[in-house]
Amino acid sequence: MATQDRPATSSEGDSEEPPVEADTDSPEIGSDQTDASAIDMEQIRSEVHRRFELVPAIGTRWRWYDVPYRILRWLGSSWRHRLMPWRLRIRLNNCANFLMAFDHYERLKVDSLDNPMDNLIVPPNEKVTQGALWIVEFFPPSYYANLLKALKKNGWDQLLIPSFDGPNAAKVTQARRGHGFS
Repeated sequence: MATQDRPATSSEGDSEEPPVEADTDSPEIGSDQTDASAIDMEQIRSEVHRRFELVPAIGTRWRWYDVPYRILRWLGSSWRHRLMPWRLRIRLNNCANFLMAFDHYERLKVDSLDNPMDNLIVPPNEKVTQGALWIVEFFPPSYYANLLKALKKNGWDQLLIPSFDGPNAAKVTQARRGHGFS
């Protein structure tokens, strides 16, 4: 009878180490089991409900951003949006999304400051800046002119929302001069 070539199992080998027992308390990676006690859904629901009680949804009150949001939603609803060119519809949608950020910020301000994951309020004496474009040596200095041309040609230099820092080409020029983002 011919024997088959196959690797030896732990019971067949001469190893003196006992087999490793699986940890039954934690689910395996990729398994469909989840620990329901780890996520308290009722606490999450109550926190979201509390936030919406303190800061109602956008368009339901008379705050400064509610009225323009209502107008934008009215223009983008029903038969009116079918009469508009698609570029105008995109602009109106971008404006509505811009206003939603103010509503979301108001909701963040009512979060508890005790939890560092929820505390997103920056003190008045601090400043936060963020660059809009990250480039890592794909455009060495010899291709600087090509980079600026590509920014303008592909529309990456257009500002959908006004920026205090200026357009992307100005930021690239500032970074290329060795001043970085400030």
